[in-house]
Amino acid sequence: MKVGIDLENNTRFVHLLEDAHFMERIYAPVEREYIAKKGAKAAAGIFCVKEAFSKALGIGIFKLKYHNAVVMREQSGKPYLSLTGPYEGMKAEISISHSGEMTTAVCIIE
Repeated sequence: MKVGIDLENNTRFVHLLEDAHFMERIYAPVEREYIAKKGAKAAAGIFCVKEAFSKALGIGIFKLKYHNAVVMREQSGKPYLSLTGPYEGMKAEISISHSGEMTTAVCIIE
């Protein structure tokens, strides 16, 4: 079992929402749709998951294949990580939490 965690300030993502290159590079289309509805806090949460996942893998965020690790939501709203490409077949559990201007996520890879 491997674990990764990340913590971000939501305000950092307010201006990043306007950066089309950043948005397209980091977030899959389904994630961008969710962020368009929910805003900077959602962008921070999804980014935290990707950072936590990359830390659990031991590769760091800059080597992560962003579009192969996509944060999805169950009908209940519970987030999960959809893994494809080089991560296909991996089992990962995630959790996202928000408090004030801060967002955190943890990822556990079995």
